[in-house]
Amino acid sequence: MEAELVYVSATEAQLNDLLEGRMDGAYSGFNHINSTRLQKGVFGVVAALERDDDRHARPIALIVTDEDQRRLLGRLASLRPELSPLSSWCHLLGSKFVEGAGIGDRQPEFAGMLAAWSGLVSMEASLLSDRAIDKVTLSACLATQSYSMARAIALWPLITIDEVLEKYDSLQLTMRGNPGQGGRLRQHLQPIWATLIALMGNSKVSASRAIDRIIEASTAIIHARQFEHQDETYALARAFAYLPEAEMLTNLSALSPEERLYAFDHVVAEIRASKGGARYNELCFLAAYLATVAAGGKSSIGLAEKLSRELPQILGWVYFIGGLGQKITWSSAFDGLGRLIARELRRPLRLVDGPQCDFALEEALVLLDRQLSDPFVFLKIKQARSVIVALMPGVNVTIPFGEGLDQNRTPQVQSRQLSEKSDARENDALASLADALFPYLKERLFRSTSAEPNNISKQSKGRGQAVRTGGQRKLPLDR
Repeated sequence: MEAELVYVSATEAQLNDLLEGRMDGAYSGFNHINSTRLQKGVFGVVAALERDDDRHARPIALIVTDEDQRRLLGRLASLRPELSPLSSWCHLLGSKFVEGAGIGDRQPEFAGMLAAWSGLVSMEASLLSDRAIDKVTLSACLATQSYSMARAIALWPLITIDEVLEKYDSLQLTMRGNPGQGGRLRQHLQPIWATLIALMGNSKVSASRAIDRIIEASTAIIHARQFEHQDETYALARAFAYLPEAEMLTNLSALSPEERLYAFDHVVAEIRASKGGARYNELCFLAAYLATVAAGGKSSIGLAEKLSRELPQILGWVYFIGGLGQKITWSSAFDGLGRLIARELRRPLRLVDGPQCDFALEEALVLLDRQLSDPFVFLKIKQARSVIVALMPGVNVTIPFGEGLDQNRTPQVQSRQLSEKSDARENDALASLADALFPYLKERLFRSTSAEPNNISKQSKGRGQAVRTGGQRKLPLDR
């Protein structure tokens, strides 16, 4: 039986007891609490009340104004380190995540776009890691901008693209000390993100001139696939009727593979000559569609992969188009990677489960201190190879250690770590050398030792010293 969730409005003095689980004051239901009721110095606490003991409760979410949050997190780290970092065990909810959404569990909503998002996430991870899709790891996918964008918009529809990117950039600069590699793909991915979010029905994204025709074309493809039309190219041709390069779509099924490749090359040439804007995006979309049907109607993703360094947007649209209208996300797409990404994207946010991260970005901004020999000491990182940071509640990004955190440690810490590794390697080498030489030294050592008693006896007698040779009983090891 799950614990009852309750809400308590507390002053800073009362907050200490609540964070330790002591529940002595009055509480109420929590479903309709609005953070605008909070004033400076007043905190809202959602707690899980144990059924058999109403005096103790586990805090699971803290609603705090932005101006109080920084001071509270710094105070806990300094005066109550056993409770810090707070965001590793208690959700931090700002007013943006409560107003209009309320407090409670949330289920991400993708409106049929889950497969397309999964494909885009895997594509970005593949390009950033410079690996084939079957060699990409799940952790690399969970570190991408596309994963953060998909998860954030699906959980919190009031969040905008710019807000997600601002938090993502802040995370990279905070944890890595540099913007990371994602920036080089961003301008190519933004039209695809905007299209996906618009298709999800998010009213915050307006159908701008740069993507409005693409949204129309994507909707036509979805409808064609839902009703199992024999040739979806007719629907796409109607959406792109104004585009001269799209005229061949009406006769695409009659074109030979060679003619389709020629059409693809012609569109790519037009993309290179384009100066950006709506026409650039639409031509990239058209080239991506042609790449999926170039080889006699079968998918030929290799055409887009060859151009991925110069024109990565084409490859992004290929993965996007491949996911349109697809409802099955648990099959072995992308060598099994697709279903793992889809699983993480649709994971519900349950407050009672607690945060699934090492700490939140807001707390990292407060506790990270680059003046210390180890800037991350107050964050208490316990994982060996990566750290999981919450951009916002339920949106967790994986940061590999080897690509950022180790580089942010001071030279003293790095030299100490290198010295310890060097000493360990040196000790291992000496031990191995001793083991290798021992069989050769053993015979000589024992042979010279067995000759020493007679020599010693003769020398001792020659000096008039008495030597006892037989009075002592042998030990068992002498046998």
